[in-house]
Amino acid sequence: MKALGGVDDGRWGVRLERVGRALVVAPSGMLDESEAERLRGVVDSRHGSYGAVVLDLRDLAGFGGAGLAMLLDQQTWAREQGVELAVVAGDVAREALSRLDAARELRVVDDIDEALARYR
Repeated sequence: MKALGGVDDGRWGVRLERVGRALVVAPSGMLDESEAERLRGVVDSRHGSYGAVVLDLRDLAGFGGAGLAMLLDQQTWAREQGVELAVVAGDVAREALSRLDAARELRVVDDIDEALARYR
């Protein structure tokens, strides 16, 4: 996987991996306002180059409202473009999504292998 940012020292970062026609985007650190915009930029810069996106949120240390808004925006874009979007939540993101009652808006899966099975 390609890493952007300082993943190993606890700062925000993102790993990218192509699996068949899917792009796996795995941010780490906090996903608050500035980091949500950075993540949006990473994903937006790759629009059109894949048929599915799997957002792997298992390495997040924190998840704010801006992160949720970014996820919902990506879900809207994906539906409009015919791109499949799945979210692998992890403990921190799952708690944030359930607290904000957004899990119904997003396809949330428990396992990265489940999310990627159809693209391998």
